Amino acid sequence: MGKSGHGFPAVCPSHLEADFRAAYNQGREIYLARTAVNQTHAKIHEHQKTLQQLEEDKSYKLGELVSDGLMSEQRVLILYEISNIEQQRDELENEMAALEDELAVRQAHLDRLTRETVR
Repeated sequence: MGKSGHGFPAVCPSHLEADFRAAYNQGREIYLARTAVNQTHAKIHEHQKTLQQLEEDKSYKLGELVSDGLMSEQRVLILYEISNIEQQRDELENEMAALEDELAVRQAHLDRLTRETVR
């Protein structure tokens, strides 16, 4: 029940409740750890999609930069926009590195919980 994320049911006879509660709490801890791993995976995936969009935006801006007929002020503005895109990319890559470290820690915790429960 706990591994599935269900609440603690109050249906056990009192003489079985302590054992059931202990097992439920173990399952609940695994559920919460698995949820944390899945949420971290989702954040990483979101960041990957955003990085891909930033790269597409940068490519588009680079195309604009070399187009004919632009005045120097327009080129400066485009270079500024490209610089902002690169800064966003760098920040996102740093966040992704931190998320990947966090994921490794969370996955190790989940693996440990799962191994201990199997015993």
